[in-house]
Amino acid sequence: MEQQAGMSDQWDTEQAIHLLPSMWRHTLLASRLANGSLPESAVQARVLSQLGQALAQAQRWEQAQQVIDSISQSFWQARALSELGRALAQAHRWEQARQVIDSISESDGQTWPLSQLGQALTQAQQWEQARQVINSIPEGYWKAWALNQLGQALAQAQQWEQAQQVIDSISDRHWQVTALSQLGQALAQAQRWEQARNVWEQARQVADSIPDHFQRAEALSELGQVLAQAHLWEQAQHAWDQAQRVIDSISDDYQREKALSELGRALAQVQRWEQAQQVIERISNGFWLVWTLSELGRALAQAQRWEQAQRVWELARRVSEAIREVSSQANALSVLGQALVQARLWEQAQQVIESMPRGRIIGSIPESAVQDEALSELGLALAQAQHWEQAQQVIEAILESDVQVEALMKLVEVLVHHHEDERALQIVHSRWQQVKGMDEALCLLPLAYPFISSHPDLGIAFFEALT
Repeated sequence: MEQQAGMSDQWDTEQAIHLLPSMWRHTLLASRLANGSLPESAVQARVLSQLGQALAQAQRWEQAQQVIDSISQSFWQARALSELGRALAQAHRWEQARQVIDSISESDGQTWPLSQLGQALTQAQQWEQARQVINSIPEGYWKAWALNQLGQALAQAQQWEQAQQVIDSISDRHWQVTALSQLGQALAQAQRWEQARNVWEQARQVADSIPDHFQRAEALSELGQVLAQAHLWEQAQHAWDQAQRVIDSISDDYQREKALSELGRALAQVQRWEQAQQVIERISNGFWLVWTLSELGRALAQAQRWEQAQRVWELARRVSEAIREVSSQANALSVLGQALVQARLWEQAQQVIESMPRGRIIGSIPESAVQDEALSELGLALAQAQHWEQAQQVIEAILESDVQVEALMKLVEVLVHHHEDERALQIVHSRWQQVKGMDEALCLLPLAYPFISSHPDLGIAFFEALT
């Protein structure tokens, strides 16, 4: 093990990649000798599921199916089959994808992969097949989502009648308003203004018919934003005024504050700064105030109003620090951190995230969990910006082992994508040498999955090492 680990002094990257399965086998053996335990079947099933998904993503269909067939637990097998079905759909292997999805034993488990198959068919402009697949999905979120995707794609392809028919079939009225708004936008971009106005009027009528007041206000806020983007300011203001009246009628304080936040975000997105500020002044809930200020700051930054954005974000930080409830404070700082990450203000984001409360418990959830998720997102953003060392340092500060491993896996994936194999291998080897138990050794296998896309033979080698 030491001889293999010492390869980092003189790297032969190709050879090192092919040695990964044997090194991992040594890690498993060392862990087993250290604590004498065997892996729980659930842990092994999860690892096999992830390995099957990695092979599917590498388009090693037969090997993926072989691994998936060996999974004993139905939940993990269903997850792997879902990913295999999605990967086959992305590769335009429509019949195979449908066969795999139909083989999922639990009917509820078919909903998501069917929506992904529908989306893949939609992206390939296989309109009739897409509609047939989507119509086979049970009523609910994923069917409405898939129909919305199909309707928007048909609109972008200027298949106006088909788009209208698909959108009219959406049973969820909120999703229907979203789809109608986008159809109107596509018609306007094609200079079909009369049709666009008619569609937007239909969207307003559908929004007015939504029984839930929060969802109605949210739909009207979104519609106003789309109308404003089309420079139909009078109609946009009418939609926002309606949204405001609906919000005023919401009796639940939390829902009302959340609806105000959505309205404030919509106004900020179309640079209605004063109106957004007026809405923000009505928000008293600390978390939703920080959320809306963070969105306002992001919109100001996108408009290159950096000085104003910084003032808004500083206010959001002061509001966060004044929140007494620990969980709300942690979530508020997380939201602010995300906004700063998206603005690529790395140091400020890290300062905000590191100021979160750690170690205190609410129910059974440690406050550090919120910070760990925020550190994970910051680390991934730094990796995507190719700040490798900073990304690794941030991720290694994550306390929860599962969250850290998932973040490291994403970091390794980005490194492999940018042909930074040597750096990625060093991270994998270093982490494997820190393993403390059998379960952890098994859970670390996903760190090597990004290499399977370029070296598919690794997948079956890992499978053999595991079984």
